[in-house]
Amino acid sequence: MAKLDVRIKESGKDSLQIELGGRSRLLYLVIFILLSLTVFFSIDPAQDFSSSRIGGTIFTFVLILLSLAVTVVVRSVSIDKSSGLVEKRIGLPFGLYSRATKTYVMGSRPQLLINSISGLYPETGMKGARMSGKGKMSLSIETAEDTVLICEGVSKDEISSVGQYLSHYLGYPLK
Repeated sequence: MAKLDVRIKESGKDSLQIELGGRSRLLYLVIFILLSLTVFFSIDPAQDFSSSRIGGTIFTFVLILLSLAVTVVVRSVSIDKSSGLVEKRIGLPFGLYSRATKTYVMGSRPQLLINSISGLYPETGMKGARMSGKGKMSLSIETAEDTVLICEGVSKDEISSVGQYLSHYLGYPLK
């Protein structure tokens, strides 16, 4: 079973930063390196930049740039209890750049919610796939304005443990 891809860091006395997707970014880094090396060692400028092959060459470079972009983008959620704000953030690794894409005010009674996302997911590989009623679980925080998704995964135990940690640290009820 896949592990929950979340990293929680304390960023102050009453604030946490929850980074999402670290392992998947590593996968895209491997794809970026493999594609870059393959293109570097196999490109023939005379042939690959000719008018008959330029479309495939551009497509390959777009794939390389997309894998690089996915690799370097860090998505996170910041929860600051003292200021009463929840921010969805996007930035670069190692804190080189970060900006809030959306800020929510927690309100007077914020709470953490664990929900089941229903749906059908394949239980086996593509060959002989059976559909299962198992759904994903999500952890979100209910603010005055909206319900903000923190993370999601297939393991209820892992989602619950993250929810319990956040509930204990921030002092918000977990439902």
